Amino acid sequence: MEASYVSAKAWARSDRTLLNGLYWGKSAPSLSASENDRSKMEGTPPTGVRAFLTDIVGERKVTVKAVTTIGGQTYEATTEVHFGPGPLAAFAGPPHGASTWREAVKACGGTWDVDMSGYYQPQTRLPTEEQLYAVAGRSRYGAAHAAGWRDDAYGSGFFLYWTGKACGDGDDQDVRIISLYDGAVEWYYYLMKDWYHWYPDSADGAP
Repeated sequence: MEASYVSAKAWARSDRTLLNGLYWGKSAPSLSASENDRSKMEGTPPTGVRAFLTDIVGERKVTVKAVTTIGGQTYEATTEVHFGPGPLAAFAGPPHGASTWREAVKACGGTWDVDMSGYYQPQTRLPTEEQLYAVAGRSRYGAAHAAGWRDDAYGSGFFLYWTGKACGDGDDQDVRIISLYDGAVEWYYYLMKDWYHWYPDSADGAP
């Protein structure tokens, strides 16, 4: 592996040349919440005439170099591998920090005056559950971790993110929050009013 460049707008790491999310030999595992930037891939480097390189991020260009020796003569070849849009492509940029659902909607340029019947409301410009599942934790794709999306403000390790699905009326309003830690947790958090800031400082990205 000679070079890597990620063009995804939702890539939040400062260095786009890092190899986070690349894996030799099998499907790329997602990354743990505590992982830092790495300059090397995980997994066993390929041997023989076939190599399998996987990516959990997408929108990436990778330069791969192969070297072999036959009869005392060394041969080498370099090629570029282009990965198309991945799960990060659904997001317009790195997530915005927000302490309440309405703050999250405002940060994405949406409106919170929507139908509160429990269905996804595109006017909020918040992600859908499916879009967040696609970048979720270890048992899923893990693209959010590879891209450097931050945990909530209290460091819970659950990576709680708002969706555009809400229900209720008056002060009794619930919204769907997805944990990117494992991609399998669906929580409704009780919002009460705008000034109620008990929730972790979740983040969101407009699809």
